[in-house]
Amino acid sequence: GDGPPTRTGGNTGRRAAADLKAKSLSPIIVDVTAASLGAHGPMTAHDGEAYVLVLEGEVEFHSEHYAPLRLTAGDAIYFDAASGYALVAPTRPARALLVAAGETVFGP
Repeated sequence: GDGPPTRTGGNTGRRAAADLKAKSLSPIIVDVTAASLGAHGPMTAHDGEAYVLVLEGEVEFHSEHYAPLRLTAGDAIYFDAASGYALVAPTRPARALLVAAGETVFGP
C-alpha cells in the first residue's frame, strides 16, 4: 500500500505493487471512510471480478444484486465487480484489501 493514492468510490486508498506493469491483479489498500451509501456516492463498477478482505474494523458491502453484508476483520467476499458495489464503514473508519482483476483503473 505504498503506491500512489487512488479513489475507489467514496473511499481513498493506495495501490500495492504499483511499480509492477501489466498486472493480472490490482491490489489496493482501501481506507473505508464513507459512513453511508449517500456519502459513498454512485456504486463502483469495473470489468472482471474482485476480492475484498477486511483488515481492520467493520465494513458493509453493498451490491446492486444482493442485500448489504456486514464484514469484520478477517472476513472476505469474492464478487463480480461489473455489477456495481460500494464499501461503507457504518460505525467508524475501517481498512480493507481490495484485489481487482487486471489493470483496473480507479480515480486519482
